[in-house]
Amino acid sequence: MNNSWGFNITDTAWKTTRELVGYLVRAAGSNANLLLNIGPRPDGTIQPEAAQHLREMGEWLQTYGTSVYDTRGGPVSPRSWGVTTQRGDTVFVHLLDWRDRLLAIPLVGVRVTRATMLGSGTAVDFEHTPVGLRLTLPSAGAGEADRVIVLRTVKGPQ
Repeated sequence: MNNSWGFNITDTAWKTTRELVGYLVRAAGSNANLLLNIGPRPDGTIQPEAAQHLREMGEWLQTYGTSVYDTRGGPVSPRSWGVTTQRGDTVFVHLLDWRDRLLAIPLVGVRVTRATMLGSGTAVDFEHTPVGLRLTLPSAGAGEADRVIVLRTVKGPQ
């Protein structure tokens, strides 16, 4: 969670919870696992900074865990803005670094029937185009680690 592979009292370069969530989501979107190391102190306790980040990641997972648990990498390969994950006919679009309202993704051969924001359930406007799907997103909230759009899909022509 910092720059050391074990306890190092002088290493105070802690990754933020936002960064840690990004590692988790990018791993899920790449069909990988995340090994998150926490080095206990010499007395066996966990450093308060590590414990706090783990609690915050747990809070994030309470709302967004469905978008990473039991999923595979989604139909769109990892991009600079984030990744997709998928379970059955549901695709999760993880926006880790995208603050604009419009997002075009190369989702072809799949028809989206509904799009919502995970957590709030707010509807997301979408339009099928010849090269994929164009999403019109609600305004981004300050400090969001990951904005997740839930796409309900069916196979077939757009």
